[in-house]
Amino acid sequence: MKKIAILLFSFVISLGGMAQSKGKKEKLTVDFYGVDFSAVNIIGADDPLFKFVDAFKGINNLMLSEPKKFDVAKYFNVNVSSSNVDNAIKQAEEITDNNFNSRNKEALSVNEIIGAYPETDGNALVIVAKELNKGQNSGTFIALIFDGKTKEVISQKQFTGKAGGFGLRNFWAGAIYAGMKSYR
Repeated sequence: MKKIAILLFSFVISLGGMAQSKGKKEKLTVDFYGVDFSAVNIIGADDPLFKFVDAFKGINNLMLSEPKKFDVAKYFNVNVSSSNVDNAIKQAEEITDNNFNSRNKEALSVNEIIGAYPETDGNALVIVAKELNKGQNSGTFIALIFDGKTKEVISQKQFTGKAGGFGLRNFWAGAIYAGMKSYR
């Protein structure tokens, strides 16, 4: 009798586990490519271009050096198979226009941003910086997930975070962090 009760209990538990797994959405696995600042619009900040480029490179390195704080997998509900910010840093180094406000941001499409990243067999996630607004102490970003081979957009969602911290890098990294925490 005891064995039957244990068997029955085990069976009921396993059915409950199967029912729970059916309701859960499977997480995408992605390669994380960092924060792309190539199309950013900066409002109300008058720091020179080289300081922004250094800050942008520093933010991408910070994403790798502080993985517990900038937990991309947790905040974007994905599995991260690898992280490589080299291309995002390269995109930052190629910014040559010192007047961010006068650049034509509409000319740089999502497809152009995605096209700058290497072809892979899996999915990729890049955070696209859309606007950094010093007057409002906020940053607006787009979490962009795409197929690494076809470059087809799988999902994109905009998020905003409050900026804060000492120094240009930490100030804007604070906006990314705050936005990631409120992403859901």
